[in-house]
Amino acid sequence: MIVDASHQEYKPILRSVHNLATQAVEGNHLLLGEVEVIDHFREIFENDVIVGQLFQKLASNIAINSVPSSVTFYMEVIRGANNQRVEGGVTIYQMNYTHFSTLDASGQTMAIGEDLNDVKVFEHILKWFISRTHSNFHYSLHPLGGNGRNIHRVVQNELNSKHITICIIDTDKKYPNDTPAPDSTYSLCLPVGNGVPYYQFVPLNVHEIENIIPLNYIDAFDVWTTGTATDVRNKRAFDFLRSQANDLLPYFDYKKGIHKTTELTSNADYTDYAEKCFLVNSDKTSAYANFTIYLSGIGDKGIVYEQLLGGSGILNRTVALIDSPSCPAPVLEAYQEADWCVIGQNMLNWCIAKYREDVN
Repeated sequence: MIVDASHQEYKPILRSVHNLATQAVEGNHLLLGEVEVIDHFREIFENDVIVGQLFQKLASNIAINSVPSSVTFYMEVIRGANNQRVEGGVTIYQMNYTHFSTLDASGQTMAIGEDLNDVKVFEHILKWFISRTHSNFHYSLHPLGGNGRNIHRVVQNELNSKHITICIIDTDKKYPNDTPAPDSTYSLCLPVGNGVPYYQFVPLNVHEIENIIPLNYIDAFDVWTTGTATDVRNKRAFDFLRSQANDLLPYFDYKKGIHKTTELTSNADYTDYAEKCFLVNSDKTSAYANFTIYLSGIGDKGIVYEQLLGGSGILNRTVALIDSPSCPAPVLEAYQEADWCVIGQNMLNWCIAKYREDVN
């Protein structure tokens, strides 16, 4: 990145570096660099009212300004060709400086979920993950809702604009070895952004985002005391599933439950999963000799296992709890903690930033 002032790349390099530094000053990213490079740009931008102080601080604290050990992915801005390497378990993507020739290309990371409430939960998980590191990391992100099945279009639009982007979605699995349908949200998103270095796609091995909501959060919803008799009954049915949470809850449809569809009755794996749900529910097993008899008494599209809460009720209540001062520490099942760590790590990698007051 160091060239003579007469070099043809001198001004384009300065433009890109100034853009990156400006976004760091705004608290949108974490900017670090090699000693020689930082010192070089400190001299060049010494009198720049926007980024001059940033490079001065970086040069003064170069010994302690290193990539945090908690980060497992970062970008190196270089003059050469894009390339990727792995060092000590950390993925490093070298990216040509020309990508950042516009200020917009180095702006806040676009964090995309199927709904804005999803991103709110992901941000909450990021805060939880940061607390686990016992560090004082700052982050910056711009939340975007993908409007459900249109999320692949939202992602593509952001990538077309060269925006740094992370997208997190569920895989909509209904049972352990389920394969997402070709027209599923996951399948539509999968080919988008392949090979794009400023994009991270994070699929979750669960039915929907509701499946990773801590059960103690769900227990705290007031609907179980203020709702209808159906709400109370549905919660009781749901609580039976918790006895085998790690086997059953990743795939259970909290919003719709399980229905007697052609897909269920013609798919042995799906039927087996539904039977496992039936077997942990003593209300059902005490009334029916076996699952075959139970299922035969249910009409087409009838309820095989009750939903917990329909629509956006779970996410809306979760977000309200997250925003409240009474939000408890999450108590996570093993599968949930695994997904929370995946989300937290990726969000930290892609959203880590300097506190704005540190550079102004």
